[in-house]
Amino acid sequence: DILIANAGIFSLAPAHELTDEAWDDMIAVNLTGVWKSAKAVLPQMMEQGGGSIVMTSSINGLEPGANYVHYCAAKFGVVGIMKTLALEYAPHGIRVNSVHPGAILTPMTSWQGAWDMMSGKPPGEGTEADMLEAGYHFHALKGHGFLDPQRIADAALWLNSDLASSVTGITVPVDAGHLLIPGVNATPVK
Repeated sequence: DILIANAGIFSLAPAHELTDEAWDDMIAVNLTGVWKSAKAVLPQMMEQGGGSIVMTSSINGLEPGANYVHYCAAKFGVVGIMKTLALEYAPHGIRVNSVHPGAILTPMTSWQGAWDMMSGKPPGEGTEADMLEAGYHFHALKGHGFLDPQRIADAALWLNSDLASSVTGITVPVDAGHLLIPGVNATPVK
């Protein structure tokens, strides 16, 4: 059996302005949801002598970003859960890994805050076209703007396949080389 724990929400706010409700919602969906999904399948996987779990994190589970501390906390937390479960359940033949999408074109990126953040424009001035153009500068790999969600699905399918039967406890960035670019996700102090 396999599990792909893939659910997520996103919002923006400077840390000092972040509401408790926004924090709680983010942790509930992006971290606790992953944990509860994994916890639910572990007994069956142990009983059958193995299985594979792939958790969706983010590049922000491997590097921080400004104005979304709650998102980064949840996605870094997914890595902690993944590595701990990979170690704890390896003796049961259960593999646990995570995928880390970069800039992906989904409904989560189709709103004003995402357009502004990704394009670097002042609040309310970014457009979807600005964001899409900025995507080409967000990735090191030539010709890659915002990525198709299918690329993340392909990585998750590989991790759950027999081709990856010896792979456990790893993070797999699907980011067209974003993490190779020093400081690309940094927000300078103004």
